[in-house]
Amino acid sequence: MQAAARRGEATGIAWTGVIGGGLGFAMMIALAIAVAAGAGDASRLYAIPLALISTIFAVAIIASVMPLESRQAVLRGVVIASLVTAVVGAVAFGPELPVVLTPAIGLLAQAAGFIFQSGSKKR
Repeated sequence: MQAAARRGEATGIAWTGVIGGGLGFAMMIALAIAVAAGAGDASRLYAIPLALISTIFAVAIIASVMPLESRQAVLRGVVIASLVTAVVGAVAFGPELPVVLTPAIGLLAQAAGFIFQSGSKKR
């Protein structure tokens, strides 16, 4: 286990990534179901992109559970895609989408190493 850590390989499960990805996935699926259950055919069409956005968070869950060498890179990509989605979603759907995604994006950013870095890195 220590040899893998010295080589830079990911070991264990990134729990903040699992929780952030699960939270984002659950929120997006819940929004998609709520929109699909709404009245009218046009509202059902808006559920499709919301359901597709949830796949971004499924990638974060998979990357957090599997022992990948590039776990942080994958999680960083998910955070960036989530931020872009939140901004575009704010324009398309209103301010609810960024508010709903904020906790999930925050947890994923911590798992990716964007925030709350330990002070052990040399500058």
